[in-house]
Amino acid sequence: MRLSKFLMSSVLVAMLTTPAWAEDNTVRKMAEMGNHQAQFTLAEQYFHGRDGQPRNHQEAFSWYQKAANGGYMPAQFTMGTLYDTGEGVKRDLAQAFKWYKTVANQGEGAAAYNVAVMYESGEGVAKDPQQAYVWYSIAGIMGYKDASPFANALASTLDATQLEQADNTVISTVNSINARMRERVSNGSVAQ
Repeated sequence: MRLSKFLMSSVLVAMLTTPAWAEDNTVRKMAEMGNHQAQFTLAEQYFHGRDGQPRNHQEAFSWYQKAANGGYMPAQFTMGTLYDTGEGVKRDLAQAFKWYKTVANQGEGAAAYNVAVMYESGEGVAKDPQQAYVWYSIAGIMGYKDASPFANALASTLDATQLEQADNTVISTVNSINARMRERVSNGSVAQ
């Protein structure tokens, strides 16, 4: 279920982030000059074998990694997914968790949901129902509607003290995310 939602969101991200210049040689030149959106676009071309690029997962991973390390959120989410699924790279759930959490801390609901799933299952991170509740709640606040039933189910397993601590963590984390988003907007870096 999580993977199919990623695939749908990946297609949407690719459609929304693929600029007009992606269809010619300009994309490679811009990627080589450090443009993170171009790096992501080139990675997508290699990953899917389109726009004249051969399908090459190693080359795609290299470009995704450059864009992700440069702070480009769609590439960061993709890195999490690649490590989560092991597609094109050796499966590494700890790395998947790291990338998902990086993106979740930027306000992406699907990434927050994936962080919650990993806390709940203990994959890639120590199992922690309280943290799973926190991140399902955050995902729900960020508009990821599928998260709320999971948060509600976990709430019933926490005692009153744990639930209060978790709710306080949700509030402080959401406030921090919102502050970072406002800062990005005021700096003119909303595209990332």
